[in-house]
Amino acid sequence: MTEDEEVVADFTVDEDEEELLPVEWTIVGKVLSPSVVHVNTMRSTMKPAWGNPVGLKFLAIGKKGDNLFVAEFGSSVDMERPLAGMPWMVGRYEVIL
Repeated sequence: MTEDEEVVADFTVDEDEEELLPVEWTIVGKVLSPSVVHVNTMRSTMKPAWGNPVGLKFLAIGKKGDNLFVAEFGSSVDMERPLAGMPWMVGRYEVIL
């Protein structure tokens, strides 16, 4: 071993790490569209349709064009409405939860 190879790298768990709160009420969904549907379009369409739940957040996941998203809710009651009230549409395309 050379002197350079003997150097030990010390990594700590808390280095540059934000403390994330646990997420309890989430739904994964997909818009069945051949074109890209932006997360802002999802938010502006689904939020009023789902009764304007407090704390609703949308996050796009996957590759661009997959049209996959995660919806995070503030409570289990708010999360139940979208699950019970399907089918949902964005434009003329169906949303699968």
